[in-house]
Amino acid sequence: MRYLIDSNIFITAKNVFYQFGFARCFWDLLIEWHNRDTVFSINAVKDELLKGNDELKDWINNKLPDSFFQDHFLSVNSYAKLMQYSQTLPVKDIAKQEFARIDNADSWLIAHAMQHNFAIITQEKRDINNKKRIMIPNVAYDHNVQTITLFEFMEQYAGHNFSVK
Repeated sequence: MRYLIDSNIFITAKNVFYQFGFARCFWDLLIEWHNRDTVFSINAVKDELLKGNDELKDWINNKLPDSFFQDHFLSVNSYAKLMQYSQTLPVKDIAKQEFARIDNADSWLIAHAMQHNFAIITQEKRDINNKKRIMIPNVAYDHNVQTITLFEFMEQYAGHNFSVK
């Protein structure tokens, strides 16, 4: 299985669990998984992450292979289907507008996963009662795209001391 990583994984890892100052091995492991054709993301996620001016931006620009971020515009057909689908959801109009923003990585991430047979690693949980926001796991579920949290992913793919299983 191949996985796409959501922006919130990078941001939460950097800010909370795997800060660069003490957990560089986590970031090296992401590169190793990528080198083994397991994890990727998309340019829309990269664009979101590069808005910051921090160690994550430096790591992306200086350590992460260019091949890590795939061209999300290659998934425009699936994206168009998602835009039509999102208008039928029982959520607030502002949630629909946010999901449809061209620079919103969430919709592109799901579209890319749909079109290229990826699962998505995200911190979001499925919540069909959320009317304020269109959640990745809700839409992914309706389009047969698997979602998994980072910790669930690591249980399957990480060994002792941040090694690849």
